[in-house]
This record gives sequence, C-alpha cells and structure tokens, in this order.
Amino acid sequence: MGTQPVPDEKTVRDTVDRQENNSLHRLRIIVGAILVVITLCGVAWVATCSSKSTPDGKSETKIAFLGLQVTTCNAAVGFGGIGLVGLIVVMRSTRKITQDRRNVSKSEVIENNAPQDISSRQEAGNYGHKPSIQDLGYKVVNRSINCHFLTRTTCKTSHEIVVLATSKKGLSQYHGRHPVFENDEPMIVKPPHRLLQLGMQSDNWQNFTIRLEPSLAEGENTQISMHFEWTSKAYDEHPDVYMVPFCKTDSLRFVVSFAPGLQIAQPVGQVFAHAGSHEPIETTLLEIKDSIVTWGLIRNPVQFSHYRLSWKWTM
Repeated sequence: MGTQPVPDEKTVRDTVDRQENNSLHRLRIIVGAILVVITLCGVAWVATCSSKSTPDGKSETKIAFLGLQVTTCNAAVGFGGIGLVGLIVVMRSTRKITQDRRNVSKSEVIENNAPQDISSRQEAGNYGHKPSIQDLGYKVVNRSINCHFLTRTTCKTSHEIVVLATSKKGLSQYHGRHPVFENDEPMIVKPPHRLLQLGMQSDNWQNFTIRLEPSLAEGENTQISMHFEWTSKAYDEHPDVYMVPFCKTDSLRFVVSFAPGLQIAQPVGQVFAHAGSHEPIETTLLEIKDSIVTWGLIRNPVQFSHYRLSWKWTM
C-alpha cells in the first residue's frame, strides 16, 4: 500500500564510514606504537651514555644527538614527551575502535531480538537481496488489499488478512507496519482485535502491534481488519498499490476502486524479484470494470517478492 520508498543507503554509508574510521584509528595506533618504541630505545640509549665533566667542574652528562650536544635531562624529557604522545594516541584510538565494536554488537542484538515481522525484512529487501526465510509461528491464509480513491491523492485503504497459528506456542500478537503519508488518519483495527501499540517511525514506515482477542492456539485462525485514510501528493504522478509478502502466504488479492469522475488507463500488475528490483519478472495486463481494477487471487505469492499494481490517470 503506497509508494515504494527509495532504498535506504544510510546503513551502507554508516558501515563504510565506520570501516574508514577504524582504518584511520589503526594507523594512529601503529604510529603511536612506533613513538613508544622510539621512547624506550632513546631512554635506554641515554642511560648508557657516559658522564662528562664541564670546565667549571660540575658534573653534567651530555650526549650528541643529531649533531647537537644536549644534556641527558633534556633528552629524557624529549623522549618522554614523544612516548606520552604515542601512548595517548594508542589509548584513544584503541578505545574508539572498542566503542564502535560495542555499538555494532549492540545494534545486532537489538535487530536479532526484534519481533519477527515485516519491519526487519523490508530493509533487507531494499538492498537488492532476499533475507533468509524464518518460521514466524503463523502464516497468512488470505490477504486482501482494498483501496478506494476519493481523489487522485486521497484514498481509503482496507487491509484484511486471515492469520493461521502454526506454532505450538500459539499466537497472541501480530506485528506489522504501514507507510506514512503527508496526511493520514490513525489506523483503525476492527474488534475484537485491538491496536496494542505504535512503534517508532523509520523511513516513512509506521510500525505497529495488534493484540489478538482471543489468542490463537496452534491450528486456529482469525481475520484481522485494518483501515485508514491517507493523502499523498506523490500519487498525482505515480499512483500504485503494492505488497511484499514477508511471511508464508496462501493467496493475495488487490482491489482498487475509483470515485466518479476519476478516469484511469493502462492498469498493470507486476511482480519484481525483490523490493529493490527495477525490472519486473512478470507482467499482467488488467481490466477496468465499473471503475474497479482487480488483481488476483494470486496463489502462493513468492515470499519477499514485490507485487505492484499501477495505472495512469487520464483526467
């Protein structure tokens, strides 16, 4: 439902930046280690130098360094300063690399422990590959997406699914997300199920959790109906309705209707290998009947593939 967002490159960019920073920190560690080694060698050299007597009779140790005569005290201070700088560089760079690794590990823990829903799988699809198929504890027996366009940019959407619990633990919650538009009304969940919470918005998507009432035991199913109204100026030029099945689905159906006065042409249903694909692997020419375009039933839609119904406005 909605316009497919531009593939998010933030994670890729952050990864590249982190790798470059780590390389710089490693170089600094090497330079710092060299400075520390120079300090140790210099101190050892100063310690082995012999003492010489000055004309005034005072005892003072002098050494020749780069053609200059310097006292051992000054030499020790100089080498000590070099070693201190090297030690600081090593410690700061090592701490920075360790901190970056902890942040990456922490983000991986959050991702791995997140609910197994469509939110985590959409990101993988945007990068042009399909994530591994996992058992979510349920499957969708039927998914129906119904969109009624009041104007070229305003639509009422009804998303109905029949969910079957496949886990011995049963099923008490359904996790999902829907696109966020410039102006949209809060999503409404038809009783007896209820909207439990809205998660964080990211990349123009709103995460949500629905509490199933009652909970399902293994082999039981229920219908979930979600409704909301939205407005998007982007639809004036690029209208479409789409779906990416992130869990096992038996059937998928699109029904798009238009208010009187709205005229369309060239409705087409296209299947893409994944959400980041630009070339369809399958195209179906669709018909317009009484201002309604239907695509489906699509039997056993391929998991993580991108199903898109689009058209052109004529007036």
